Amino acid sequence: LLRRIAASDVRVRALSMQKNGGVSRARNAGAAAAHGAWVTFLDADDRLEDGALGDLLAGADDGADIVLGSYTVYFEDGRVQRFDPPAGGRAEAIDSLLRGDSALPSMCARLYRRAFLERTGIHAPQDVRIGEDVLFNLDAFSEARAWRVIPRSVYAYQLRQGGAMGSIRGRHF
Repeated sequence: LLRRIAASDVRVRALSMQKNGGVSRARNAGAAAAHGAWVTFLDADDRLEDGALGDLLAGADDGADIVLGSYTVYFEDGRVQRFDPPAGGRAEAIDSLLRGDSALPSMCARLYRRAFLERTGIHAPQDVRIGEDVLFNLDAFSEARAWRVIPRSVYAYQLRQGGAMGSIRGRHF
């Protein structure tokens, strides 16, 4: 499907890796291959809400290194929970990342300025199986000049028991 889309849209490129090296390796390869001003991430079993990228781009300005929205988790049992970015500055963001109680831990539901990632050398740690998003964002929110929050959910996260996050036990953290 990606190859078919890429063949008809010059903005899309399908990358293939020799072997499965994990989500961090794939995200780092995608970010390194990017040519646009902004980078975003989307997990294979999730989806962007309609108009999400346009709304995120509309929320960007010259001073922001990150633009983010909320995300919504859809549980297998039918429950739905929305996670919003916290209000406040850097200290509140770092605290929220460490608690994991907001939309900040995920690398999805946001745009990162590509030049910012290149300038700071921020990348997803490849030697971490669980929590790589949090480590990435601790670096990103520590180094960002500023970030902007748009007031809507832009990402739909499907939580499945058989998925990576659905099978985690507390001891992994």
